[in-house]
Amino acid sequence: DLVAPSKRLFIIGGGNVAFDVARTALRTSDEEAEDFRVTADVARTAARRAGVSEVHVACLESREEMPADAVEIEEGQHEGLRLHTSLGPRAVLKGEDGRVRGIEFARCISVFDSERRFSPQFDEAVRERIECDTVIFAVGQRADFGFLRPEDGVELSERGLIKVDPETLQSTSRPDLFAGGDVVLGPRLFI
Repeated sequence: DLVAPSKRLFIIGGGNVAFDVARTALRTSDEEAEDFRVTADVARTAARRAGVSEVHVACLESREEMPADAVEIEEGQHEGLRLHTSLGPRAVLKGEDGRVRGIEFARCISVFDSERRFSPQFDEAVRERIECDTVIFAVGQRADFGFLRPEDGVELSERGLIKVDPETLQSTSRPDLFAGGDVVLGPRLFI
């Protein structure tokens, strides 16, 4: 197995991928397992095979700020996952045997700055430790523009995405380039 047997699984992240992994880990019937065997990706399959009995999801955002679809959150909670909002992971705690035994969080007091840019702020005096034996990070998806060079003439927006005309999807800085999807809009439902 890719993942050692687990009783308490902790997913870090507040988006749809985090809830997809968490909800998959909660499902235990053979019929559902067969469905997932056919369609699931590696992370979901690994979580399912872990045989978890308790699943937690922790994220930086408050419930109102979470990027996951409301239906994913509500259905996940209905299925039994435990939600922890406004927490930022600070350390994965290990036992003497080197295995995960818990995770330590600091209270997240804000996720975005006044211009709505990602800039988490924490109250380090407010710490919380929660026991678990497996941690899966499902955070931060973005395009990698490391291949672009200044001489390519591709201008990026303040969000780090390719600047385009919204009607034509033509680059605003390089007329022979057209771009769409995540590199223009940021992460959405389909990657």
